[in-house]
Parts: sequence; C-alpha cells; structure tokens
Amino acid sequence: MITHDGVFAEHFKVNNANANLVHMPEGVSVEDALMTVDMMSTGFYAAENANIQFGDTVVVFGIGPVGLIAVAAARLRGAGRIFAVGTRPNCVKLAREYGATDIISYKDGDTVKQILDANGGQVDRAIIAIHDVECMNQAL
Repeated sequence: MITHDGVFAEHFKVNNANANLVHMPEGVSVEDALMTVDMMSTGFYAAENANIQFGDTVVVFGIGPVGLIAVAAARLRGAGRIFAVGTRPNCVKLAREYGATDIISYKDGDTVKQILDANGGQVDRAIIAIHDVECMNQAL
C-alpha cells in the first residue's frame, strides 16, 4: 500500500492517476464530486462487501449519507427487503426513495427485536453505516 500525507492540500501527487482519476462532468460542483468519492463509494463498497444477493433481506444501521447510499446499493444489487435504521425525517424519506422497504426507529425500543419481529427471524445481510459499537453488536 502506498500512502502520502497531505491529501487535503492544494496540490497532491496521485500515483497511477490515469487509473485513479476521472474528469468531473460539467455542472458537477466540487462539493458534489467529493461526496461521490467519499460517501458514495463507501456505501457501494459496503453493499459489495456484504455480498448482497438477489432477494436477500438486508438491514442498514444508520441512514446518514453513507447509509443512504448503502440502501440504494442494496436495492441495485437486488435486495428483496431492506430495513433502514434511523429516525431523522429527511433521511427516512430518502431511505424510502432509495429502496428501503421498512424503517426501524431505535427510539421505539430494541432495534434487533423490531427487526426480528418484522422479518420473522434473522436477516441475510447487515451493513453498519454508523460509528457505534452497539450497532456492531446488534448487527452480529
């Protein structure tokens, strides 16, 4: 692995730039482009690592930017049912638009119990898109 310090500097050397960089399309802001390489790629990578198969039942813990992209990626990979765990109304709305079939609120009691009750048992895959040790335990 090759690492360099200073990736937030004004200039930065990118190894193998021809394989690691693309031109930004017209009309895409720097802010939106940064979301793509950070949030979007992380959410898609999570769904890929989860090895979601057609028809799987998936739970995504946390529906901030990365979790929302993970919901969309799970849907694109063919998940049949997607539980999204979160409470912020704007994120809940987007999670549904991106493919979540069920919303689980941690404010309504034990998250795992809610999922198990709604699904009639365990889910096939879990994605943790929140920095919380308890979510790791819940996913397991």
